[in-house]
Amino acid sequence: IDLHLQAEEASPTVQNNFVLKVIQLKEIFDVRHSVFIIGNTGT
Repeated sequence: IDLHLQAEEASPTVQNNFVLKVIQLKEIFDVRHSVFIIGNTGT
């Protein structure tokens, strides 16, 4: 699955920072069992 294509289908204004964060989160899940996401929505 091409992440850029999937994200552009959901929103035509996809930013590279969003794609980078998704890739980083996937890499964390590859080595960890759980992740806490802390912060305000949309930050």
